[in-house]
Amino acid sequence: MALYEGTAIVSRIVGKLGNQIFYRWKNLKVVKQAETSVLMPFSLKQQNIQDAIGAASKGWYDTLDDTERALWEAYASRWPREDPTPAGVRRVIPAYKKPQHGINAYQMTNAILASIGAAAVFTPPIISPPFSPVKLLSAIWDSAKIIVTWTIPSGALPSTFVRVWIDSQQELFHKQIADYAPLGSGSMNINNVTGALGVIIDIYNFLGSTVFIQIDFVDESGARSWPSRTIELVLPDPTP
Repeated sequence: MALYEGTAIVSRIVGKLGNQIFYRWKNLKVVKQAETSVLMPFSLKQQNIQDAIGAASKGWYDTLDDTERALWEAYASRWPREDPTPAGVRRVIPAYKKPQHGINAYQMTNAILASIGAAAVFTPPIISPPFSPVKLLSAIWDSAKIIVTWTIPSGALPSTFVRVWIDSQQELFHKQIADYAPLGSGSMNINNVTGALGVIIDIYNFLGSTVFIQIDFVDESGARSWPSRTIELVLPDPTP
C-alpha cells in the first residue's frame, strides 16, 4: 500500500486499474498492489527468500551428494502431517505444510534461514521439526511504533531469532515478516511495513486500523517453532 498524489483525473480513480487497486481510506488516497504470485517479490526480504529457494533447487542436484540428499529425505519424513493450530484461530504466519520430499525440506529450510539473514545450510536440522512455540506476551502501541514482547525460554541459543509477523484487518498491506530480532532481546519494535512494489511505509500511517501480530522463532540450523498465539491490536485514531 502507498499514499499517492496525482492529477485531478488520476485522483478520482477508484477501483482496479491494471494490477493496482485505487481506493480511499480515512480521506487518504491509497493505491495497493493487487494479489500476485509469490514468484513476484517486491521487497528485498522477499527477493532474498526467492533467491534462496532458487539456489537450493539448483544445489540439490549440483552441490549435495547422495548421503546428504538421504538425510533431507529422512528429515522431511519426520514432519508432522498436520499443523496443530486450532480451527478458527486467526493466522498471520502461513500454515505449515509437510514437505513431500527432501528437496522441498531443503528449499523450505534455506528459505527460512534467508528470512533472518542467515547463511544457507547443506544438512538438515538435528531437532525434529517444529519445536514448541515461544510465548507472545504483548503487542502495544507506543508513540509511533508497535512494541512486541515475548518470553525467553531457558536454554535458548544465542543464535535463535524471533520473526515478528504482522497483518492488516483492513488489507492495507499484505501479511509479512515485519522484522526479526535475537530471541534473547525479549522485545522488538515495529516501525514500518512493506507496501506495494516494496515501498516502506511508517506504521503510524495506519492509525485507526486493526493489525494482527504473531511470532515464531528460528535457529541457525533452520529449525523453527510452531506459531505463537495471535494478538489483535487496534491502533489509536490519529489526533485531529
